[in-house]
Amino acid sequence: MNQSAPKNQLAETIESPGFTDKMSAIYLAVLELGSGSVSQIAKLSGVERVNTYYVLEQLKKEGYVYSGLTKKKITYFAESPRKLLASMEQRTKRLNEAMPQLLAIANSNTTKPVIRFYEGIEGIKKVFDETLLLPAGSETLAFVSYSTVESHLQEWAPEFMARRAKKKITQRCIAENTETVRENLIANDVRDLRETRVVDKALYPFELDQLNIFGDKIFIASYKDMLALIIESASIAKTMRSIFELAWRSAERGSSHDIK
Repeated sequence: MNQSAPKNQLAETIESPGFTDKMSAIYLAVLELGSGSVSQIAKLSGVERVNTYYVLEQLKKEGYVYSGLTKKKITYFAESPRKLLASMEQRTKRLNEAMPQLLAIANSNTTKPVIRFYEGIEGIKKVFDETLLLPAGSETLAFVSYSTVESHLQEWAPEFMARRAKKKITQRCIAENTETVRENLIANDVRDLRETRVVDKALYPFELDQLNIFGDKIFIASYKDMLALIIESASIAKTMRSIFELAWRSAERGSSHDIK
């Protein structure tokens, strides 16, 4: 085997929940030796002899090493490294199967909304990017002013919308009925997997630039204050969805012509 740096990288690679740094160091030592005694393995791995024996027994129990008698001494042999990959794949499969139950437990313990604040234009971009973590086929809902987007996000906004469309995340949007909205949003609705409806700005002005509902979260962005926040709460998100649906029924279907 090469120098210690590549070996350290290998050890970090095979570490995982349930496979500690000592386990990876000792397994690699057995693999490099081909077979060896506890003393030989301890010396090569750098783990104390007492701990080496204990860890070897753990690895043996997990099926990563096996032992035999060589000249009346216990000798340890390494199973194929493919066993590591198979075990990790099985662990990932079990974790995926258990994920709904784990998430249900996590949600049941959530008693208070979680609120996160972000400052500056880069903070606002991070909040937008979090919506892209939704799975393909998801939908976001948005109340949008869009009056100050061009001056603050410029080319970034169209690029973000393209990334959202590429991930197959659709959007329904309620916006102020302005020329800017019609030229930048409505005209590109099909391309951006969005449907935009409009409201009279004089009757329903949007002081905030953006309010989005996605998953169990809401994000609010204000370019005037250079501030964005995310509220994580299933009940609040559900209520905001209902408010959005009520507004959606009253909003007018967007058109890129006939500005009011």
